[in-house]
Amino acid sequence: MTSVLNVDTIADKAGTGPVALTKQHAAKAWCKWNSSVTVDNSFNQSSMVDVGTGDYEVVFTNSFGSASSFAAGSLGGQYGVGSGFMSWTGGGNNNTHTDRIKVQFQNSSGTNTDVDKNSVIVHGDLA
Repeated sequence: MTSVLNVDTIADKAGTGPVALTKQHAAKAWCKWNSSVTVDNSFNQSSMVDVGTGDYEVVFTNSFGSASSFAAGSLGGQYGVGSGFMSWTGGGNNNTHTDRIKVQFQNSSGTNTDVDKNSVIVHGDLA
């Protein structure tokens, strides 16, 4: 026999309201990878594209509803030595994509650089 528990909101013990984390607020994708584009761990991430020096694309398993319906944050390099920039373009063109996000890392001089211990986390509405 199996049991299924389906909930959208969990109330706190005091009964004053819902617990802040619900399915709408949970991360929809995240990924950790190194400079050789080896993924250490991920969720809703199907593959990586090494576009060039310090330039990557994280491809999602499940696409987002639209390119403007998700937000992301990233950290590049151990101890944050690389500055991360993200965009919704992919494949080396200016088209917006719902199935990937482009992540670039630069050093303090503003030059694209490969760094190790990279991560990205994405929140938003899946398609």
